Amino acid sequence: MRRFYLLFVVFGLLSACSHFESREAVRIIAVEPVYPESARLDGVEGRVIIEYVIDEQGIPVDLRIVESTPPGVFDQAARKAVSAWRYEPALRYGKPAPSPEAEAVLVFELDRPSR
Repeated sequence: MRRFYLLFVVFGLLSACSHFESREAVRIIAVEPVYPESARLDGVEGRVIIEYVIDEQGIPVDLRIVESTPPGVFDQAARKAVSAWRYEPALRYGKPAPSPEAEAVLVFELDRPSR
């Protein structure tokens, strides 16, 4: 009877360890931004840096444009793409938790014909 008790305690402790698991959010769906047609026709390239929070459901929220070159040209396309991304949320003590300091750099480059 004593052995059963000891095994039960060991298995109980091991299963309790999962309650202390912690990990960062992991992107599972990435949507590419749509190149704005006016920028494509004008031959404009650029980049957008966005900061955002990943909520407990793995959804980017509170998006904020940190830098945009050229200003305003690609912001809407970048926001729309990042808003569609999905994450496995971060875990803190085994429970989903927000990730408050996520950042993405989206580069907009036109295809160049090969020579």
